[in-house]
Amino acid sequence: MSILVNIAILSIATIHCLYVVYYWLKTERDIVSNDEGFDPSTGVILCLRGAEPQVEGCLTGLSSQTRDFQLYCVFDNEMDPAVSIVKSHAENFQNQPILLFADDISDQRSLKCNSLLHALEEVDQTLEVLAFIDADVCPDPNWLADLVGPLVNKSIAITTGNRWYANDQADLGNSVRQCWNAAAVVQMMIYQIAWGGSWAGTTDAIRQSGLAEHLKTAFCEDTALNRIFDKRQVYRVNSLVTLNDESAPLQETMGFITRQLLTVRMYHRAWPLVLGHGVLVFLVNAIALAAFLLCIVFGETSAARQIFAAVCYLQVVNLFSLYFVARKNETILENRGIRVGSILQRPFGFFLGALVAQFVHPYCAIKAAFLSRTRWAGVDYDVTGNTIKLLNYHPSRAA
Repeated sequence: MSILVNIAILSIATIHCLYVVYYWLKTERDIVSNDEGFDPSTGVILCLRGAEPQVEGCLTGLSSQTRDFQLYCVFDNEMDPAVSIVKSHAENFQNQPILLFADDISDQRSLKCNSLLHALEEVDQTLEVLAFIDADVCPDPNWLADLVGPLVNKSIAITTGNRWYANDQADLGNSVRQCWNAAAVVQMMIYQIAWGGSWAGTTDAIRQSGLAEHLKTAFCEDTALNRIFDKRQVYRVNSLVTLNDESAPLQETMGFITRQLLTVRMYHRAWPLVLGHGVLVFLVNAIALAAFLLCIVFGETSAARQIFAAVCYLQVVNLFSLYFVARKNETILENRGIRVGSILQRPFGFFLGALVAQFVHPYCAIKAAFLSRTRWAGVDYDVTGNTIKLLNYHPSRAA
């Protein structure tokens, strides 16, 4: 039995190593597009709900872009507290932000999808490129240029980037989310999962796709992008990483991870692989613990030592894997002029976060597999298969 357990542990460690090596090599080969002479008219769509702390940083980052664009800020209510924040930043933009109000709320789609659908109908139809960004990230000055640049290649329909969580506060929730993020960006690359917080596409490609039809009854847009657009037309700009520095306690982090995995369950073909990997890691750890205890009870100390050594080896592999991914993303952000609150500066927090994340991820994955109700931005949704129902809409309230 101990031999089988050791083989399973070593197999998991090998898979994790191969994942990280692939991620590292793929990122190293990333080509920064030379977009000289490519200057399409561009609109940026920002969906807002509530005056979250990161909104200020997002608007500040957008106002410092090196590329000219028209910003569209979309709200689900005219009284949203974020409206005043946008107005206070308006003078910093070369083109005054245009405010859109998607107050025709439908209970058949999420508020974000409702806002995106409204924006697609209301933006200037002569724009050649549309870019999308989430309000909880802070873009550096070259964000839009790097996102739009690859679209000079006519075979590319949309581009996307990565999100990186980093926070200076020594909290278990922050540590778990950063470690989970390190593992998630690797899977997103391997399984070709786009991120809706930073993506752009040619207007023609967006109009000709089924995006608008998808949004009419959808919970989110990003995990469906590879299905809506041919996966060969989705280009990941590996050198484009945007920072999210928000802080979250462990319970909130677990809710966030569960919701992220729920969107993969609903819309991406890689869901069985994502779920299977999470369940496999949990089972291997649980079986290894049980086998170790049984060996101790029955006096098989040699087998117990072998299992313990194999588990320690797996943990070392996991730590180094997460370290290399974290260091890669932090280096990218530093090269883009963004200061990062690194978890790598807190060795114990990093170790604890990596250890806990191995159990949090499988728990959240299994929960997402059976989830029938979730909350997002203060609103509850019933989720059955790919069908959703908004339950308790209310305008965002001022803090």
